[in-house]
Amino acid sequence: ETVLPALNGFEHILEAGEVEERPPNNPSQMALLISEAEGLSKIEALQQSSDNDICDKVVDILKTYFTVLSSKKRKR
Repeated sequence: ETVLPALNGFEHILEAGEVEERPPNNPSQMALLISEAEGLSKIEALQQSSDNDICDKVVDILKTYFTVLSSKKRKR
């Protein structure tokens, strides 16, 4: 019951980071900080949840805020 509201709050934090100016195809500072704190792996782990609403929310967050980070990791 607490995971989905926490993900909604998390998404609002990431949304706030989107207002900063940065070059195209660069992740927001907020997304970088979360990734560096190993938060991205924890979010990805939630994709295994038996709750479809949680899985859908996680996929939306990953696609919206972390796609740039994922593609940069693959290029290394």
